Amino acid sequence: MNRILTLSTALVLAAAVAADLPATKFVHEDAAGKLAMIGEVAVVLTGDDHFITRVAEDVITINLLSRGIRVRYPDENDFGKPRRERGADPLEVARSVGANTLVTGTVVTEPPGEFEYRTVRIAIASLSVVDVPEDKTLLWVLYEPDDPVTATAIARAFTATMAEELK
Repeated sequence: MNRILTLSTALVLAAAVAADLPATKFVHEDAAGKLAMIGEVAVVLTGDDHFITRVAEDVITINLLSRGIRVRYPDENDFGKPRRERGADPLEVARSVGANTLVTGTVVTEPPGEFEYRTVRIAIASLSVVDVPEDKTLLWVLYEPDDPVTATAIARAFTATMAEELK
């Protein structure tokens, strides 16, 4: 029993570490110093699984809030609830809620296994931080861990990268 618990703990930690290391990233030369003046953020993601995508939005939002970054959308009242679609263009959603920074991207879940209906783990995440008034991508990060990870692992890795690259 202890060996199974130790092995499962090691696998979870390995997956979390893999999410901390982006496969690749782009940092715009104007990104330096933006964290202090980031203003209000909108988090609008797309993905192959609507529910997992909404959970990923919530988790990224919670991680941003815990770092003292103000989030305009989704609002705390939106957590865990179905949200109506505000439009296809994330930039327009950010503008409509009055955010000056947008976190956007695409989340791809792990394909279901032979005996699974649906998975809750993320296989690939391509996330960006966009300066809304200038429509300029300040940071783009691609996560492609060897083994799919949870939305929480991706969100923690992304917010850590965001805080580091925009400081």
